[in-house]
Amino acid sequence: MYVRKHRDPDGVLRLRAAHLPTAHEMTPEESDRHKAMKDFLARTGQSVGLEVQVETTTRNRTSRPDVTIIGAGGVSLGCEAQYYNASADTVLRRSKAHAEAGLTANWITHDDRFHLIDRSNWMLTREMTWKEISNAADIALMGSFRVLVEWRCTASAERPCPDGRGKTGYGKVHLQWDPPRRLDDEGTGWTGYKGNTRAIAVGQTLVGAATGSMTPLFASSRKDRRCGAYMWVSVDDKTRWNNYRSDEATVPEGQQAPEEHSASRAETPTPPVISSAAAS
Repeated sequence: MYVRKHRDPDGVLRLRAAHLPTAHEMTPEESDRHKAMKDFLARTGQSVGLEVQVETTTRNRTSRPDVTIIGAGGVSLGCEAQYYNASADTVLRRSKAHAEAGLTANWITHDDRFHLIDRSNWMLTREMTWKEISNAADIALMGSFRVLVEWRCTASAERPCPDGRGKTGYGKVHLQWDPPRRLDDEGTGWTGYKGNTRAIAVGQTLVGAATGSMTPLFASSRKDRRCGAYMWVSVDDKTRWNNYRSDEATVPEGQQAPEEHSASRAETPTPPVISSAAAS
């Protein structure tokens, strides 16, 4: 056991006893998937002419990402293929080390229960075998990419009012970060929470981030700016979002304390919704 700082509900940091995490042993299947994902990431970047490094230590020697994709007009990425549940401290420490080397950490996993979710930039895929990953031209992105949806809240709106004013509406304009599948075939837009296609892929997003058409975003909660959600978005959507929330303070990647990230997951399980009476 060891002693760690824990932020209680009253906001006060107190010392608390905690068990050391159980050591994880890499299985052959995890190892094969890990190698296959590294190969997928490397060939994805190389296929469009980006500079790619595999298991290469950064110049300042603070980190060694699984795959480094050097940005060409966008961000440089330190990608980590993660097939076991690394501790929150590990995710934060390695993400901070990548940031110190000028890289945007990007954790890729198949399990949305892992500690890495919303503690750094992340991508979620379906569970795949190493053969499926090796043979894939691209891989469907199941989580973390969001599109910004804007609609006026009226009684006839297709989308439900997030404030519970579904019968009458109240004329405000709502902005909401949605998975791209929710936008399928919609007018102002609503086809249900699941949609019907998966239009965004891992490789598509990685290349977009490296070349400047997509970007990482930490969307902070309106109640507590230390809480929120990490997501990948288009540059245009990020610009629109920042115009509405020009005073939003973006927390630097890897800078939040573990307990504050835990609060982020508990208090803001979905990306935030905002309203504006001035929008048209």
